[in-house]
Amino acid sequence: MIARLLPAEEWSKLATIEPFATSGLPDPQHWLVPVVESNGAIIASCAIFDTVHWDGFHVAEQYRKNPVVFRLLLELAIATLQKNGVPGVHIT
Repeated sequence: MIARLLPAEEWSKLATIEPFATSGLPDPQHWLVPVVESNGAIIASCAIFDTVHWDGFHVAEQYRKNPVVFRLLLELAIATLQKNGVPGVHIT
């Protein structure tokens, strides 16, 4: 067995592995794919990609029942993302 970072020119080997089988191959400018191989076959893999993580929400306790406060925060955050060309985010 060998563990290695799969070079983009070999990513066709991922075509039958989810999520790539369903969603297609990722953009190598933003993704890295570590793999474990046995006799040249990928037996384990994961994906590392750059992303924008939208988190750290805070509303002062006395304003938590006022939906206008959160709406204003969301509108500004969304406008900021759009202004900076961010097409999508991960939120937890």
